[in-house]
Formats: sequence, structure tokens, C-alpha cells
Amino acid sequence: MLNYNYKDNKYKISGKKEGDGDPIGVAEWWVTPPVCNYPTPARSSETVLKHYPDKVEKEDKKEETAFDKVRSDYLDSETYTQFPEQNDLKYKGVQSPEKNSVCFNAIELTEKFHFEHLFPGTLIAFKGEEKKGRTWSESSLFNGKTYRLSHISIMGEKTSASEGMKSFAQPYEMKIHVESEEKDELFIQRPHYVRPIYPFPILGKIFCEIGEEEQTTYNVVKDEKAPLGRYEVLIPIGGEEKKVIVPFSPDFMTGQHYFPFCKDQQVMVDMYFRTAKIKRVVNWQPLTELPEKIQGCQVVYASNGKDKYFYQKHEFVDGKDSVMTIKQSSSEAQTQVIEIKEKVMTFTVEQKDKFKVMVQFDRDKGLLLQVKDDEGGITNQTEYTKKEIIHTSKGGDGTSKIVQKPDAVEIECKSFTVKCEQSLIDAKKTVTNKAGSKVINDAPIDQSTKEATIG
Repeated sequence: MLNYNYKDNKYKISGKKEGDGDPIGVAEWWVTPPVCNYPTPARSSETVLKHYPDKVEKEDKKEETAFDKVRSDYLDSETYTQFPEQNDLKYKGVQSPEKNSVCFNAIELTEKFHFEHLFPGTLIAFKGEEKKGRTWSESSLFNGKTYRLSHISIMGEKTSASEGMKSFAQPYEMKIHVESEEKDELFIQRPHYVRPIYPFPILGKIFCEIGEEEQTTYNVVKDEKAPLGRYEVLIPIGGEEKKVIVPFSPDFMTGQHYFPFCKDQQVMVDMYFRTAKIKRVVNWQPLTELPEKIQGCQVVYASNGKDKYFYQKHEFVDGKDSVMTIKQSSSEAQTQVIEIKEKVMTFTVEQKDKFKVMVQFDRDKGLLLQVKDDEGGITNQTEYTKKEIIHTSKGGDGTSKIVQKPDAVEIECKSFTVKCEQSLIDAKKTVTNKAGSKVINDAPIDQSTKEATIG
């Protein structure tokens, strides 16, 4: 505590109250009979509650002066670090005087009891006198006890001057009020404590050294004090970035999702006494925000710059058509996309300007399989419709098509070649070969066969 030496006009810090030296004897008739203030005894016992999701444990602390059926309940502070908004720390210490205190007014000042003695820390003892005797100082409250002055107030009240008093003199009636405590009282009279307001908000950002600079990684570390994990949040204080430990808890989620805050995510942090809690985020993660004219919503699971990401998006195209997109990109050119809209589902794997593979399910049209080689300029696809199957191959040299129906197969191409060991065409009616110039049948005729006729 801070002590002031009135004689030397110096301050000093000491670990206890000043109490050495002999007390000043204060005669009964120098002061008014003191009023004794007794300390307020505890009238309630304490019960500490350890609250868990599935049970409550109690620890009773009995006070000797408490009433039997009166108690004060306090939540245990073990979970305060993780859930500070649900627990209030109880401050321990000497909260009120434990011994008697007395107050009186000084009515007579003498050489032994004057203004130079009226300052906090002065030790006094009440006494009587052999000729005048003793009255109230014989009480057990005062007899043989030493008191320390703790508070002195002096008030002057102006009075009317008498006719014989000189004109420049102004008479005042002085009232000196003194409060004192027993010498061995441990309680320190402090100014009224104004408790800091907790929590108070402050801005910061998530700190993580895992992964590349733009990669949306996170670092949740578990230990005994944070069984669910904890973050490190950078908060600028005094021109420097300080790391604040913030427990990770799923209270802002349903317990079925795991979305930790990622690197450089800007957050609003509620600062409590000896702990902190992330209240909310204050900006979007990279690539999350949709352009202004798009009506939709989006979840970005991860990103590493503008070309590496994985997201899920829903939007109303042209303000009416509902489209769901799941897209993954590992580079500027390579993307994998699943697109779902009314009646249509499309799977696409594409290397930009080089190669694309697509599978499309259409309730009205059917199934489409497509392989596109942009470098070679060739597109191959197969369409499965309700009535036919169409195989198409298109390139710089032309287009070939095979149309398969339940009753016919049509082949359209620039060149048609069949190579096999045996070939059989079993036509019940007619086999027709047409050519613009000639038909060539380049095959030896076995002697055992009859004459072949081509016409």
C-alpha cells in the first residue's frame, strides 16, 4: 500500500499498514464519546456449482455466522476461459473490515494532541486521568486497545464576529471528525472500486503460419486448458501486434459443421478478464462475395489465391432459373465442375483451351457423353435420346455420324473401313451397294462356290 509521511512530505510503498511506535494517549475529555462500528458478519454460506452438460456438482463452504437456510451460489470458474459469457468470476480477498472501528469528534486540541497528529496512520489509545477518573474508556471496546487513525475530516463554519473582534479577523467554528480502526485490522480502505466493463470489443485477425501466404489454412491447437482447441488472434495494441489466445468452441455452429476461422480472417473479439472470445467475423473470406448483380449464395470451403479454390454456389440465372454449382480448381487452367439445374445435371472436367470431358444428364433429351480436344480440333460425343443413339466425331477433316435406332443403323462418314477375318451379311430380301463410279469386290472366288453375280 502507498503511505505518506506528513513530516518528511514523502511517499513510500509498503507491504502492510504502518503500526510501529507508541500510541498517543488521548484523554476522554479531548474527544466526544466514540461510536463503535462492528463488522458485518457473513449471514450466508457459499455453494460452488460445477456445471456440466449432464450433471451438476456442488461444494458447500459453511460460514459459522451464517443462517442455516441462507446460502450464496457461485458458478465454478473452471470453464470461465472457454465460456466466459456464462460464468462470472468471484473475486476473493478481504472485502470489508474484520474488526471494530470507532469514530469521534475532537473537541479539545492540546500540545500532545494537535493538528500535527491528525493524519492517517497515527496510533492512539484512549485514557482517563487520576483526578478526573475514567468513564467510557474503561469499556472493553477501548481499554487496553490501540487504534490507528484512518480518516480525518475538518470542516469550518463561519460565525458572527463579536464587537470586540478586530475587523480583519473572520471567526470560524471548526469541526474535526476522526475515524479509526484497530491496530491489527488487515482491511485497507481503498477508493470505491469501479469494476471494468467486461467484455469489451476489439478488432483482430486470425494468425496461422501453416500453408502458403494466400492459402485459407487454420491452426487450432488443443491442450488441457482448451480441450476443444484455441486460436491465436493478432490484435494491434500500442503500435504492435499482440497475440491473444482465444478458445475455439462450436457455440456459433450446430455441432454438425466444422468451419474454423482461417488465416487473416478479420474478427471482432470480446475481451474478458483472463480470456477472450470471437464474437463474429467482419469481412468476407477471399472469393466468397458474389458480384452485385447475381442473386444467390455461396460457400467457399478453401482457396489459395484467385485460381485455386473449392466452392459451392446457388444462384438464380436471369433472376428466375435456379442453378447449383460445385466447382474445384487446382490451377488457372484446370477445373472440375458439377452443375445442377432444373431437369439437367452436368459433370465437367476441363483443362482450359486444351481438353474437356463432359457428362450431362437431361430429363428431356437424355444422356450426353463428350470428349473435346481443343489442341487437335476434334470433338467426340455420344447422345442417348429417347428414340436413338447418335455417335458423332467432328474434326478438321470432316464429320462422321452413326445413328442407331431400334429398326435401323445409319452411318455417315467420309471413309468407312471394316477389317475382319470373316464377314457375313445375311439379308432376307436385298443387299444393295451403290457407288458414284464403280463397285470393287477384291476377293478370290473359291472353286467350290457357284458363280458370283454383281449387278
